[in-house]
Amino acid sequence: MKAFRIIILSLIHHLVLAQNAPVFELNDDFESSDLIGYVSRYDSDKRDSVQKVFRSKDFKLSSQVPSFNADFQYHWLKFKLNPAQNKQLVIEYQQIFIDEISFYLFENDSLIQQKSSSWKLNFSDKPVPSRYHAFAFNVKKGKSYTVFLMCHNSHLKYSNRAFIRVFDEKSYEKEADIYLLQICLSVGSLIFVTILSLGFFGYSRKRVYIFYTLYIVSISLYILVVNGVFNQFFNANNSFFAKPEFGSILVVLNLAFHGLYVYEFFKIKHKIFTVAYLIFLFLSLIQALLFSFTPQTYIPFGYIYLYFALLIISTLIFHFKPNRKAVYLYLVASGPVFLTFIFVILGAIGLTKINTFFYYYAHIPLMLEGIGLGLALLYQFNDERKKIEAELEKNRVETTQKILLAQEEERQKLALDLHDDLGGSLSVLNRELDDFNERNGQILTKSVNLTQKIVSDLRTISHHLMPSSFEEKGLVKVVQESIEMANRQSKVYFVFVYNGEERRLPLETEINIYRIIKELINNVFKHSEAKQSVVQMIFFDDFLYVSVEDDGKGFDFSEQHSWGIGLNNINLRTQYLKAKLTTESSSAGTLISLEIPYNAYENKNPAG
Repeated sequence: MKAFRIIILSLIHHLVLAQNAPVFELNDDFESSDLIGYVSRYDSDKRDSVQKVFRSKDFKLSSQVPSFNADFQYHWLKFKLNPAQNKQLVIEYQQIFIDEISFYLFENDSLIQQKSSSWKLNFSDKPVPSRYHAFAFNVKKGKSYTVFLMCHNSHLKYSNRAFIRVFDEKSYEKEADIYLLQICLSVGSLIFVTILSLGFFGYSRKRVYIFYTLYIVSISLYILVVNGVFNQFFNANNSFFAKPEFGSILVVLNLAFHGLYVYEFFKIKHKIFTVAYLIFLFLSLIQALLFSFTPQTYIPFGYIYLYFALLIISTLIFHFKPNRKAVYLYLVASGPVFLTFIFVILGAIGLTKINTFFYYYAHIPLMLEGIGLGLALLYQFNDERKKIEAELEKNRVETTQKILLAQEEERQKLALDLHDDLGGSLSVLNRELDDFNERNGQILTKSVNLTQKIVSDLRTISHHLMPSSFEEKGLVKVVQESIEMANRQSKVYFVFVYNGEERRLPLETEINIYRIIKELINNVFKHSEAKQSVVQMIFFDDFLYVSVEDDGKGFDFSEQHSWGIGLNNINLRTQYLKAKLTTESSSAGTLISLEIPYNAYENKNPAG
């Protein structure tokens, strides 16, 4: 009865093992597989012979990617396969820093092949030249094969995930080339944005661009290290860049430079946050020094990651209300890495299956984050530039307003002085000369006439400086009077065309428009050699259209010196009015027009 019970238990044990260790069927169209659900594992504190391991019943099936703790145990992996035809295969263990990894191939019950690899081997000395650890082997149709991998760290104490992939030989070569191309494109893109960042630093001299550049450089180096590119060019025995400590230091630098970027990007001034970031930088420096000089003694990365995560989260929360746009920009830029990190954590704690995609293509979210942070900087730079330009425009408008206001005040003062003081004195002189002339037989008739002309010219000059009752008359009436006066004084015949319902604008605006029209009329009179000129004022719904057109000889606007101060004043007043100035000129004449928007003066009190 006892023997029967043992037989039953043995059969159940073998049935369970058969159920827990499925055989991977190698079909004719096979290209590659990550073997998830086919790999069993066995861990031992001592080195067992492969024959003993082959007979061991202690293997347990892994439903997902096996994970190894940071220890010095011997970790065995096993899977079985049945080929449907003869094939040349390559198995690749896609981790770099393993002190020893051995490959064993059993055909039925016989060991037919074994090879070993290590991160310390040169690229050309590996069983298959690979950035990771690869082994080539042949399988034959109708045979049953068992593959063992033994992973052991004797000096490094790193945890890792056993990412295993089996390839058809041609598929392996093709995928290796494609993957290398992806790495080159990713690093090339990061190098490109690094160059742009240095250019922006040269322009703005802001530290955030230096920190961003350092972060991108560290990310680029990290991508090259963890994907085995450095190991292809550096000797692991005598080059620090090919050792795992360099990769760990790059992780620390990534976090440190990222923290500095965040500190400058959000323009942090709060003392508590400043101290918190300084503490993080100090911890990062200590960690980097420990990895450089005592690699087996370091601060657990879990604490570093936790401190960094809390620091970034608290920064985002604190700045969400005052600087919401910057928070959104950062979240969008860091989104790819953040989502990848979430999926990896969920897989590590067993809530979801470990998705090998996030490990095989981890360089893609890193690249996207690097470019995204650069675009966030570019957006911030453009936003700040617009604010500076708006401030400069505001200062320019205020300065222009002060200049024009000073000119108008000086004109008014001069007009009043001419009209009240000098004009009054000349009028008295004219009356006295006229009385003297009548008493003495008209001997001073020419002098009296000259005096009268001087008084009339003085009134005209005073009117040009500041038309009387401007605010009461309005822009249209004042322009009309000025044109009538110009027709009395000039050989050019001026025609005034007015259309639309007059819309009163702020007094200073109407005065500036009047000054522009007067300047254009004077230029027609002085420079155009025209016979006729048309002055138009048309009030549209949204803007006032003003034009002065003549039939003169034309004008070369590239030679602005020919107008001198007059043209500069027109441009200055046009900019102040936020108007659109258009000039057309040929041998048949000149047309100068302005479109003056009303909405620029909606907050000002209209004249009248």
